[in-house]
Amino acid sequence: MKNALELLQSYLDNIRNPAAAAALYAEDGILELPWVKAHAQGPEAIERLIAGVLAKIPDFGFGTLEIWIDTPDKVFAETRWKRS
Repeated sequence: MKNALELLQSYLDNIRNPAAAAALYAEDGILELPWVKAHAQGPEAIERLIAGVLAKIPDFGFGTLEIWIDTPDKVFAETRWKRS
């Protein structure tokens, strides 16, 4: 089983593959993008949301990760958008 940081890193590494990124979420997992008023719950809805983002921003990706909290079950980090 992956720890919190490993899960986050897998998500960031797979953001260009909506199915792989969404598969990291539980059925009750939620992805919210409040700046565009988007909300999805569960892997299928999250996959559609990520695919929609990539359709609108084809070169979307994440930059360098700055980790603030890293415990086995919690991670808090920030990253800036970058073009892939």
